[in-house]
Amino acid sequence: MKKLLVILLAVLTLTACASNKGYSQVSGSDDVIFEGPNSKYTKADLYKSVKVMSEDAIIDDILKKVAEIDGVDVATIDKETQEYLDEWIAYGYESYITYYYGSEEAFVESVRYSMILEELKKLYIEEKFDEYVEDDKPVKMQVAYFDDLDTAKQCLSDIEGGNTFDTAVINNGYTTDASEKVYLDSDDLPIQVKSYVNDTDKLGLSTIITTSTTTTDADGNEVQTGRYYLINIIDRDVNNFKDDYLTAAIANVENETIINHELNTHEIKFYDQDLYDVMSKAYEVLK
Repeated sequence: MKKLLVILLAVLTLTACASNKGYSQVSGSDDVIFEGPNSKYTKADLYKSVKVMSEDAIIDDILKKVAEIDGVDVATIDKETQEYLDEWIAYGYESYITYYYGSEEAFVESVRYSMILEELKKLYIEEKFDEYVEDDKPVKMQVAYFDDLDTAKQCLSDIEGGNTFDTAVINNGYTTDASEKVYLDSDDLPIQVKSYVNDTDKLGLSTIITTSTTTTDADGNEVQTGRYYLINIIDRDVNNFKDDYLTAAIANVENETIINHELNTHEIKFYDQDLYDVMSKAYEVLK
């Protein structure tokens, strides 16, 4: 659960009360720390949680509150997480869950964490949408490549003759997924392909884009061979595929970015030396 603890430690601004090594009273216990449409979380709630709950349960509780205040539909995520667990059990993966996660509760917490963090990343990208779009240069398109030029030419001819991109590439022996996807400028594509995509305003089918790939033969010698790409650009207007873009873009958002964002957005203070000491030690291990 280290990743959960990282979120917790980042969200919490830990303030020690150096004069008291014992359990202190909570100043302003009725002060609301988090408040969502259906609930609120006070300093007293937080203090009580930390004192009596397990570490994982505390982290899970606070993460949910942070997400709720940021507008994440935590209730729906809770429901989907339980459904996900039920599906795994129905498919006979109960022993797998126990072996790798220790318990069903730990599995649920892990899945919930991933889903909540994904939603927080989406919200973060939406806040800085224009900046991300400018950097990512998202395009919805199809990509296929062949190691044989004649095959690439035949595929191009088939598409120009009326076959769909999907049908043509499959008929010409292409086995990799060539369905419509959102591609970002950071994706692992040859520079020649990226240049074509970024430099043309044209939608639809490209000509054959020739690249080269380096392999090593049986004797250890590097051999350069040609690779031939076909691109079918479907849409450049990100507003037409925003949800798909957000799903693709979150892979490039570091957890640390969200942690820092939450740190700057929310502030919780502990007025208890014991709690401060525990969290500080954990932070030293994790940082």
